[in-house]
Amino acid sequence: MGMELSGAGETLTAIVVSEEINNSGGQGGSDAPAHVEHACANCSTILNGKYCHNCGQIGHIHRSLLHMVEETLHGIFHFDTKAWRTIPALILKPGVLTRNYIDGKRASYVSPLALFLFLNFFMFFVLSQVFKDSNTNFIDGKLPRDTLVKKITQLTTEIDTQLKEQANGEKEGKFDLDAMLENHKNLRELREFQEQIDELDGKPPTIEKYTAEIQALQAELAKQKTDNANLKATTNKEDEVAYQKVLFSNQRVKFTEADIEYLNKKIKNLQKRNSEKDSPDSSASATSDASTGNENAGKIDTKITDIPWLDRLTKHIEEHRELVEYKMKKNAASFAFLLMPISLPFLWLLFMFRRNVVMFDHAVFSLYSLSFMCLLTSTVVVMGHFNWGATAALLFIFGTPIHMYKQLRYTYQLGVFGTLWRTFALLLISLTALSIYAMLVLYLSAAPK
Repeated sequence: MGMELSGAGETLTAIVVSEEINNSGGQGGSDAPAHVEHACANCSTILNGKYCHNCGQIGHIHRSLLHMVEETLHGIFHFDTKAWRTIPALILKPGVLTRNYIDGKRASYVSPLALFLFLNFFMFFVLSQVFKDSNTNFIDGKLPRDTLVKKITQLTTEIDTQLKEQANGEKEGKFDLDAMLENHKNLRELREFQEQIDELDGKPPTIEKYTAEIQALQAELAKQKTDNANLKATTNKEDEVAYQKVLFSNQRVKFTEADIEYLNKKIKNLQKRNSEKDSPDSSASATSDASTGNENAGKIDTKITDIPWLDRLTKHIEEHRELVEYKMKKNAASFAFLLMPISLPFLWLLFMFRRNVVMFDHAVFSLYSLSFMCLLTSTVVVMGHFNWGATAALLFIFGTPIHMYKQLRYTYQLGVFGTLWRTFALLLISLTALSIYAMLVLYLSAAPK
């Protein structure tokens, strides 16, 4: 990415060498006498200013290690100080930035394509670092065994602490329904993780196991209902503590009933899965394959969809999950630039009757908008990683439409109403473009050769 990409390289060097540059710029430092700077050292053209008007090289020749570091990092990252004007403007004044670039004020800003390519690279770098320890298979949502073990250990510790606090609170007459709800959610999540480990270990849950759990819960429910009825009969409504205890008991009954219903659904899903495996059509197909000596004998040839290419694609994903997931991660970053051409026709529709707006304007708008979304996504992911999930969610929910509104209004010189309806339309366009992009990445990653 060595074009005009803005990277973090000169961020460091600008701080380190800025004072030296300011002190020496154009007038000759202590390292070089002023009388040799009348001609360009590169092409010998007579200088008329700080830079050579023929080849562009700076007239002052540095001979220090600090400047060597600066030039090396600049060559790698090509980070101009104008990025410090572009990024704040992208965040705070996106419409002004886009309008200025369209109108020709470009020397002060990083070009939209270069900025998008760098921030896209930066976003995927952040994602890879944040999620490198939680290797979730996003095709089927399953976690590797070591991650499951860590999560089960953490949840078990958390649940034990919650139960102790809950028991101590009940002794003191304090009944925290929110804490009880959180504990129930953690217990449900713990059960899911344990079932995933059992499946990985070749011990999937059975109908008999679920039935035994339901029977135990039903016995517990009967006891809870009896205790609850006795509690209600002896409770004085004017006693606040006793009243809270009744509410707490009611909620406990509801949770137990919800658990029984949850396990019943698990049983139905298992029964459905077993009936599909044991269906006559599947058995006949397996028998036919065995009798004909088919190399796929014993396999159930299930048709997922009536569309041939989609059926092949789906089966390929099922058979090569790890490879497809690896390719999706790679292609998601490599083909992110396609979001711009995907969104251009939709942007054109929003301004199809504006003759003073051309496709170039939409391209600049789109690239700067995508650059901001890369920056916002990186920020939200990092905040979520440090347990600022609620703040991150609010930032993403409100930051996106507000930024779109400001960029639309000042880029295209719109009124309030015209900006509002186009902002809503642009949100739908963004979802549409992202869906098309996701399907394209999936197809490029999963299409059988």
